[in-house]
Amino acid sequence: MNGDVEREEIEKLLPWYVTGKIDAADRIRVETYLSQHPAVHAQLEDIRAERDETIRVNEELGYPPAEMVQACRADRVGSLLQAIFAAVLAS
Repeated sequence: MNGDVEREEIEKLLPWYVTGKIDAADRIRVETYLSQHPAVHAQLEDIRAERDETIRVNEELGYPPAEMVQACRADRVGSLLQAIFAAVLAS
């Protein structure tokens, strides 16, 4: 495999690797590549830092009030029903 193509594929897998949402075969590919290309560790650490910061900010923001969540759900359902009725009437 071309080295540039392999690196691109590994780079696409890094966020999944960091979150643990990667299958065993791809995890082994990433770990093998990392062991052979230590320079990629910096990119891996950047992704980990970004993930940690995203979690921190989201936890700081907290959850929206239940009333807001319910209103959003109701609005989404209403919009979906309107689209369905419009499609049915148009046909």
